[in-house]
Amino acid sequence: MKKNFYPLRQAALLFLLLLYGCNDDVDHYDIPGTLGDRIVLAMEKQGDLSQFVKAIDLIGKREDLERSAYTIFPPTDEGMLKYLNDVHGVSDVSELPEETLRMLVNSHVVRNMMSWDQMKRLNRSGGKKWGEIKGEEGFGSSGNDYHRFKLQTIYSPLPFPTTDPENGTVKKIARQEAYLPIFYFHPDSGILEEDDYNFVFPDSKFTGFNAGDAIALRPDQKSLNGFYHVLDRVLPVAEPLETILAEREEFATFYELLNRFARYSFNSAATNEQLGEVKDSLFTKTYGSHDLDWIAKDIFMSTKYGYYLSMVNNATIPNSEVLTNYLESEFVTPGFYGSISDIPDDAIKVLLKNHCLSVRDRTNHWLRPSELGLFVGGNLELLSLEKSNVLSTDFCNNAVIYEINTVLAPRLFKSVTKPLVFDPKYSFMLKIVNRVEAVTKNQVVARVMDPEIMSTAFIPSDETMRKHGFEYDEEKEKFSYTDPFLGETRTMSDSDLRDFVELHLVSGKDVQDLQTRYFARTLSPGRYLAIKDGNLIAGGNYELNDTKPVQILGKDERGYNGTFYEIDDVLWRPKRTISDLLANEDIDEYKEFRKLLENAGLLKKGFVSLLAGQEEMTVLVPTNEAIEANRDKIPQDLEKLRSFLAYFFVQNKAVYSDGDFSGRLDTKQEIKRKVYRKINVTNAPGDLRFTDLSGNEARVIEDERFSNLLLSEGTIQLIDNILVGE
Repeated sequence: MKKNFYPLRQAALLFLLLLYGCNDDVDHYDIPGTLGDRIVLAMEKQGDLSQFVKAIDLIGKREDLERSAYTIFPPTDEGMLKYLNDVHGVSDVSELPEETLRMLVNSHVVRNMMSWDQMKRLNRSGGKKWGEIKGEEGFGSSGNDYHRFKLQTIYSPLPFPTTDPENGTVKKIARQEAYLPIFYFHPDSGILEEDDYNFVFPDSKFTGFNAGDAIALRPDQKSLNGFYHVLDRVLPVAEPLETILAEREEFATFYELLNRFARYSFNSAATNEQLGEVKDSLFTKTYGSHDLDWIAKDIFMSTKYGYYLSMVNNATIPNSEVLTNYLESEFVTPGFYGSISDIPDDAIKVLLKNHCLSVRDRTNHWLRPSELGLFVGGNLELLSLEKSNVLSTDFCNNAVIYEINTVLAPRLFKSVTKPLVFDPKYSFMLKIVNRVEAVTKNQVVARVMDPEIMSTAFIPSDETMRKHGFEYDEEKEKFSYTDPFLGETRTMSDSDLRDFVELHLVSGKDVQDLQTRYFARTLSPGRYLAIKDGNLIAGGNYELNDTKPVQILGKDERGYNGTFYEIDDVLWRPKRTISDLLANEDIDEYKEFRKLLENAGLLKKGFVSLLAGQEEMTVLVPTNEAIEANRDKIPQDLEKLRSFLAYFFVQNKAVYSDGDFSGRLDTKQEIKRKVYRKINVTNAPGDLRFTDLSGNEARVIEDERFSNLLLSEGTIQLIDNILVGE
């Protein structure tokens, strides 16, 4: 009987298809047999690439390059000879040291075989074809495709030496990768304009097929195991921004300031990976901030997000003369500091960050010359820079560098917060502000630096803060203080620091009148400050001593958007809450209202629901007499009673009797659902009234013990009548 092998052949064919046919990632290529010679031989046959091919053979690299898939960017002999003569003073690659030859060859080679069109797109799709890769809305220059600006070469860059400013020792910094920049025009996205390229590389010409400042004379040359793209010149080995800042005199001042924050950590992995018996000790260099650490790194981003090569860091660096003149004229000449070296690190760090636009959180791409004008800087604030401000440009391994003739002063230096920077007596608060802005990504203090929004700052001096035990441990990077409520030393968490700063800042109003009573809403949610008779009252300070207000010692109006006041005490947040006071049986004035809340079961369970999701609110508490006089209007049914009481909880607004707010507000209709009713507010200084839907009016009793309270989530107002929400 003849056996039928057809099903077996089918199964075998299916297995081979699954094994070899399912990977369509660009990194995986089956080498066709119809593409001719292997890549080095193919280049050799071109005739005008002999110097580059000779360099390959001199370092014994031919066999390796012809064994696997590669993309090579060989310079023509004309370009090679110009490089040899201009850079090394020789006329043939055989005259170069072996290490220089390795650097020359490997910095022009990229792993995997890629056509010009393929290399432009960034494969992060987990195996999809290049043409199917789609970007995310808002990233890159269009919402469609990702685009590369750089390709990782096979060159392993040598460590670079740097001097530790702390002890003068030379430390070698480990490097990770070397990149080759490419530039092109994409018809769908217009990702690069000719003017942008020519602005960065004025000695070259944009053709739509450029690698660095080189022109791809013959792109997309195919071989058996790769593509090669013939260039008109040699590409310089890209260095990280760190080495450029260190080597160029025009950046010396910036680099000197940057090195105030230099930190070195031993890199055991890089040290052990070195070849040979004698291994240098290699280090990693950082600057104590994610916004600055990238300067000494080759990699664009951490692997948290992967390598988004379409995005690049941007550095707008003032040249030394401009930066020195700025620091002298703004800080030293007016007498704030004796010399540039005396300017506090916390001010310098903010200044440096404003000039370094990192790719942190995937928010940045190349700030192209055509995009100069208004852009978001390193402190996430709007900056202005024109082409006329740019003195020179460079594309380095991890950044585009613009040498500029101006200083991009942060808003911290110009707004209501200006004295923090320019007066040494507030250095401790400046340090806290910097920590808060670093943790919150510039989302807190930035709210009082907007030139369109008037603001007020109430700030204690370093001396005042020291009286309260405020200290900073440089080694542990921890803040601590003496808790005035407990009398013990406490370490401040980042949340504590944020709340502390927020309580000292008022956004939306430049408080000028310190005599007339006014309740200022701070950045700290639900917390207000009372201002009257030239003094200041904070909730926590009142709880500690209700007879001693915080005094204003002086004011500074140099900021463009408000007034800065020095105060004689630290402002403390209130400990008392609305819940605490309503449940407090010692407060006889709230007795009858408390009984109603208890009868409705709100003090035990549902009361929290009344406050849920509210940063601040106003609770209207009728006097005992008002409740007794209106017993017939108070429902007995449990659910109706709860709805009746809910009307006394005014949502999302702390209303004080200072005449500041009048209008309509929401109150609760149901305890556990977001269903609201309206209440009308009529407000004049010392005369605050609430009117319900039926026209009943209740007036606030002016007694600071029971009304206009400074509580942690708003206030309580004692009123002379009940209100009905029907």
